Amino acid sequence: MNSTVNYIKEWQQALQLEILHLKKYGSTKYLVSNGHLLTSDGSFNYYFETGSSIKIPVGSLVRLEWGGIKQDGRILSSEGKSIIIVFDRSLGDMIGEAFLYHDT
Repeated sequence: MNSTVNYIKEWQQALQLEILHLKKYGSTKYLVSNGHLLTSDGSFNYYFETGSSIKIPVGSLVRLEWGGIKQDGRILSSEGKSIIIVFDRSLGDMIGEAFLYHDT
């Protein structure tokens, strides 16, 4: 019983260290531009351009930040220098430039 309790405590410490590491180093930051709303039928799909080719797996959770706004979304497509992201709410018709964060 004692060894089980020790394993659980070690596991909790390891998880806490991993969480701290991800908070400090975990996100990859991309500059996206020329964002515009594609569809708004219950969810809001946005198209963005990137300065270089990026590859983020379809279905990945991401965070978009611009100005003081932060919004979580999910990748629908990421090919070459273009990316499509779905959000739960509208971010307006156009987004000039923003930062996209993806936890790797």
